[in-house]
Amino acid sequence: YVLGPISKRKESSLGKGKQPSSKSISLWKSVVLALGWSVLAFLVYRAATMEVEMVEFDPFEILEIDKDASPAKIKQQYRKLTLKYHPDKEDGNPERFMLIAKAHETLTNEDARRNWELYGNPDGPGAVSFGIALPSWIIEKENSFWLLLIYVVGIVIVLPVIVGCWWYKKIKYSGDDILLDTQKLYRYYLGTSSWLTTKRLIMILGASFEFWKTFNKEVVERADDNEFLPR
Repeated sequence: YVLGPISKRKESSLGKGKQPSSKSISLWKSVVLALGWSVLAFLVYRAATMEVEMVEFDPFEILEIDKDASPAKIKQQYRKLTLKYHPDKEDGNPERFMLIAKAHETLTNEDARRNWELYGNPDGPGAVSFGIALPSWIIEKENSFWLLLIYVVGIVIVLPVIVGCWWYKKIKYSGDDILLDTQKLYRYYLGTSSWLTTKRLIMILGASFEFWKTFNKEVVERADDNEFLPR
């Protein structure tokens, strides 16, 4: 009987404030969580269906000539395209202009052409090769979907859930490991009471949320006050 009246008075007194109700807060949390998961699902879908293509450096394609073009044809086409894409022109394209110059050098310079034929890049192997301290199966294309799935499940879902559960439980307690709701209860009754008898103090302590099974799973509840708790 002690817990009932005190808890009801506490709920009615705390509900008179201007703070939003727990139902409205829970609704907003659900909406934000649903939007977050929707965005995550969309990003995962786009990442899984995205086609990744490796663009090869092809000087013949850049200069828009055949692979058996003569040196004179290469030079002629180079001049034509540099005039078309020159950065000084209003409709010029600096990036395209530099790419054309690099393609021309690749076909006219022996070292650059040999590097391109051997390594796919006129600058040599150092421009395209790289090292990574990972097993080869990790960077294989056929395993990209499963690696993405593991990343999404482990990093994006499991880890946030674990941290969120720990944090959600942690923020319920104060620095002295007392439930914040219990502290609010004490402040209300101790602050509004000018006198405290032993009986009233016991009633306040008995209303602590630590004795509620909802907040403390170790609490053993009785169906009736006449039953004895096991020792």
